[in-house]
Amino acid sequence: MTVSIRHTVSAALLAAAALGSVGAHAEGLYVGGSVASPDWRSPVNGLAGNDHNAAVNVYGGYSLSPNVALELGYMTLGHQSSDLGEVKGHGGYLDVVGTLPIGASNFSLLGRAGYDRASIMTDAGSDNGGGLNFGGGLQYDLSRNVALRAEVTRYRFNTFGTTTVNDQYSVGVKYGF
Repeated sequence: MTVSIRHTVSAALLAAAALGSVGAHAEGLYVGGSVASPDWRSPVNGLAGNDHNAAVNVYGGYSLSPNVALELGYMTLGHQSSDLGEVKGHGGYLDVVGTLPIGASNFSLLGRAGYDRASIMTDAGSDNGGGLNFGGGLQYDLSRNVALRAEVTRYRFNTFGTTTVNDQYSVGVKYGF
């Protein structure tokens, strides 16, 4: 099953509309989204080429403490193409996310680790696989409820009999209820 950018944008707009309709604030819950520049770090099913397009991530999370949260998310992986064909994918992840405030500023270091699962499609075939991911970055709290994030995340998938790696450099916003 392929997911178009139009469907992904529609899902993000639906999530934003849902945010606007929520009246009660549940402690610890948050949602967010980001746009990313994907970088396929390994050939996929024999294909390697130039990275294209942006990737999109949407997620929801629950803060277990001021510095530890669980996040469940959906990501697109952009695509790459060469004379031999095209590679694209999408999937989901479950991560533990930690933040460490930097001094008295509104900045925090951010780290994540978890499990991801994706569908990878090539002109030569498709495969589903999972693996561990990890990443880090910075978070800037604009207010108690709104934060900006800049991150680098490495997704690893065991597909096509090998490990496929997709790095994403992302910027996004997180909204806490």
